Amino acid sequence: MIFSTDTEHVKVLGRTYYRDNIRWCAFSASGVEFAAKTDSLSVEIFGDDRAGDPENAPRIGIFVNGERVVDRMIENRREKLVIYEGSERAMIVRIIKLTESAMSTFGIGEIDAGNGDIIPTFKKNFMIEFVGDSITCGYGVDDEDENHTFHTYSEDCTKAFAYRTAEALGVDYSLVSFSGYGVISGYTGDGVINSKELLPPHYEKVGFSYATSGTPGDTFKVEDIRWNFERQPDMVFVNLGTNDASYCGEDPDKQKLYIERYVELLKKIRKNNPKAYLMCGLGIMGDVLYKSMCEAAAAYTAQTGDTNIDTVYFEAIRPDSEGYVADYHPRAVTHARCSAVLVDKLKEVAAKKLGRVLGQRVLALSFDDGPNTVTTPQVLEKLKKYGVVATFFLVGDNINEASSAVVRECIAAGNDIENHSIHHYVMSDMKIEDVLKELEEDSDRIEAITGRRPEFFRPPYIAVSDAMRAHVPYTMIAGYGAEDWEDSVSATERAKRILAAFKNGIIILLHDEKGNYRTVEALDTIIPVAKALGYEFVTIPELFKRMDVTPVGGVVYNEAEQAVLY
Repeated sequence: MIFSTDTEHVKVLGRTYYRDNIRWCAFSASGVEFAAKTDSLSVEIFGDDRAGDPENAPRIGIFVNGERVVDRMIENRREKLVIYEGSERAMIVRIIKLTESAMSTFGIGEIDAGNGDIIPTFKKNFMIEFVGDSITCGYGVDDEDENHTFHTYSEDCTKAFAYRTAEALGVDYSLVSFSGYGVISGYTGDGVINSKELLPPHYEKVGFSYATSGTPGDTFKVEDIRWNFERQPDMVFVNLGTNDASYCGEDPDKQKLYIERYVELLKKIRKNNPKAYLMCGLGIMGDVLYKSMCEAAAAYTAQTGDTNIDTVYFEAIRPDSEGYVADYHPRAVTHARCSAVLVDKLKEVAAKKLGRVLGQRVLALSFDDGPNTVTTPQVLEKLKKYGVVATFFLVGDNINEASSAVVRECIAAGNDIENHSIHHYVMSDMKIEDVLKELEEDSDRIEAITGRRPEFFRPPYIAVSDAMRAHVPYTMIAGYGAEDWEDSVSATERAKRILAAFKNGIIILLHDEKGNYRTVEALDTIIPVAKALGYEFVTIPELFKRMDVTPVGGVVYNEAEQAVLY
């Protein structure tokens, strides 16, 4: 099957521009990501008017389950690249631009999945925008000779600190960065201000490039396209000042101008991202303007009253132990060290200022309406196949001698057993004493098999009354589902809906009622895709422990990060 790169089929990474069924990418790390289940996969790639230029053509990377399978310079205006051929498998595919906006752009056309299917991966529940210069772009990281200069073939943003930080934290990202650019001056080797290479004028654009994008009969300039800011970042990290320092040096008047223009940039960022927490960092290639950057952050708060801003210091390149790459830029080892510093800082800020947990990827898979001797064993086989565990919410009326053996298999495999009532009634219409009787009888039957009394209860149909909120002695659980009780919902659609909801701390709600084979089939996509994205499957009790959330009564939980009232 042939798929376009619209948002129905792919997740967009960074800033891109969709035009005539081609998704154009300018900034570093921009591109697409999707989940595929197929035995063959290829993609159509479009180059701009710099395709084939040995020094400035775009370099792209294609990753399958985190492994780079394609790394190439774009040589032609249009070409087809094979991503995978082999036995049918589920995979996460990421196609991104490794090089920066200024030199060239590329487009992603149709995706050929053979007889298979593709669906977009989920939007993560946290996003960071990185605004920076050549350090953010990964300038020269693949050229070990410090005396060499710029070429796109030696630039790789995935080895730079910003991309590394996003991956380590498990967050979505966007990079807005240009080599040599600054706030008041681009890089200058003679002390004369370089006002041509400034980042702020391009901040609100899809990019800026000396190349002309588009196909030969339909060209455009990315700097003519305004970015829509529809996806709002939770945090914006700015790393600008290295190039400005080549002009400012220790001159207090020039540093004052840098501070003023930096404040203006922060205001522009805030205007477009009203809820984002702002972070400013400097030091990897020198800290001449670090103090001025901190003064700019303080001046911004003084002028606006906005206290949602913080700073971080990076120790400069260690010449003896780390060394340099092209143009005395940081090697991958320096990027890794600085990323570790930033990861720790952003975790701290997210926890203290935003109440968010970053850097952890856990979720709980759960099944309702068992046990039975048909579908429940099929689900257990899938869990065993992929080495994961789940939580099963049992209906007491389905517990008999044969299904009790299946429950014991669940427990032996490390799964969790919880309460889903005896009869699966709409309990919000029942007297509270009848509700409690239902729950206690179900727990008695479960305890007789497992030796453990349930702690959690999923209300049938998630129907909850005020009396239940006040008196039910179990933590009540809902979750994110896929309407998988409906035969009309295909296995692919079930997987697509679940993957669209993925985030740290999520509880997935599926059903193992007898004959629900489509959900069993969907697990062959859901589980490997989640694992490829670094998620760990845990039981619901373990999920609350990992997320450091103490459940409270009177609420129904969709996830272990927040309580959702019905």
